[in-house]
Amino acid sequence: MNSSNRIKKMKCFYHENDRDISHYVFWNTDIRKKNHIDIYECRECKEKLERDIDRENRIIEHNRKQKEDARLRREIKNSEEYLKRLKSIENDLWDFKVRDWLAKGIKLKGYEKGLYKERIPKEILQLARATMKLMRKIEHIKKSLPTRKEIEEQKRLKQAEIDMINKKPIMRCTHHGDRFLENVIKSGVDKTNGKQRFKCKECMKRIHAENYKKNKTKILAAHNRYKEQDPEKYREMKNASKRKCWALNKEKYIKKSLDYDKKNPNKKRLRQRRFKNKAVKELADVYVKNQIVRDTRLKWADIPQEMVDIKKGIMTIKRLVKYEKINKGE
Repeated sequence: MNSSNRIKKMKCFYHENDRDISHYVFWNTDIRKKNHIDIYECRECKEKLERDIDRENRIIEHNRKQKEDARLRREIKNSEEYLKRLKSIENDLWDFKVRDWLAKGIKLKGYEKGLYKERIPKEILQLARATMKLMRKIEHIKKSLPTRKEIEEQKRLKQAEIDMINKKPIMRCTHHGDRFLENVIKSGVDKTNGKQRFKCKECMKRIHAENYKKNKTKILAAHNRYKEQDPEKYREMKNASKRKCWALNKEKYIKKSLDYDKKNPNKKRLRQRRFKNKAVKELADVYVKNQIVRDTRLKWADIPQEMVDIKKGIMTIKRLVKYEKINKGE
């Protein structure tokens, strides 16, 4: 650029062309002619172009760094130590994982939620960790349970086996003729061949009834003595006997119970409420099974006792956690 050279302003397509030279910036000198010409271009357009180029370079650099960081993260994730750490977090349930689980459903955001997680005491974390492990165990047991189709197939095979047995008489009674499976009771094992022995059900009923009539006083006295010695076991035996009678005459007892409830609806309501409250308080099996099968297609019969015991443990821990929170005023 020389002060003696002529000046030429390049035509701008975005701004006015009759502006002062201060709005332009030197670009190049044309030396093809005898009198050299200094060419100026629009300052605003040049600054905008430089900003665009700078932005483009920054984007390229940012993308390059992102790719490099992604490559490093991929290498770390594929390393044995990282995989081992992830496995430990999932299996051992690290503290931050338990805190996240406890904070679910809490209507807090950002800093407040983080502060809430940090304030959870270690005792609650231990109880919650045990709860999560028990819940995992329950899910594992649920997955290992047979499906409805498999259960129905097992029942069908069992019924087919029973039908095959019922086609042939198990024994012959001198008073009642051929006896099938539903007409006999077990009577120990034959020591000579190890096979199951059976007796006629009707004959045994008659023998027991005759024996009771002959020795009624002696039998009742023995019952009273046993009742005084071990009342708990005596009550269990009586209840078992009642359940057996109910099973043998199910329709009769159901009709009797329904008639009584119709005549006494208030007593029925009180009885049901008393039973429910007791079951909830003591975590009875019926209550726990009801909690397990809720919102599922399972039946009570599908739930093994192991799952019931685990669920009881979880519910006990949850109650303890709730009690601790109430005591601490959280």
